[in-house]
Amino acid sequence: MQRNTDELKEFLWLTMDTTHGVMKCKMCCVWPNVSDPKSPLVMGSDKFGKDPLYAHAKSTNHVACVMRNDCMNIPLKNTPIGKAVVCSHCGPETIL
Repeated sequence: MQRNTDELKEFLWLTMDTTHGVMKCKMCCVWPNVSDPKSPLVMGSDKFGKDPLYAHAKSTNHVACVMRNDCMNIPLKNTPIGKAVVCSHCGPETIL
C-alpha cells in the first residue's frame, strides 16, 4: 500500500478507487470521449510500476484529456479556435 501512496503523490492525476482497490487516471475518467476507454488507467488496475505511469502521462489520449480539462474554464473567445472565428470587423465579443 505504501507504493500506491507514493505513486499518488508523484502522479497528481492518479486516484485510488478504494471501493475496488484500483488506481485510475482522474483526467481520463473525466473525459471518456477523449480518453482511451480500454486503457488500464481508465478501467482501473492495481498493477502499475512507474514506467507505465510515465508512459500514460505522455500518451496522446492523456495529454488531450489534460488539455481539455485545462481549457474547460477558458472563454471560447480566448481559445485558438475562438480567435480564429472572431469576426474581425465585428469586434472581439462577436463570434460567428
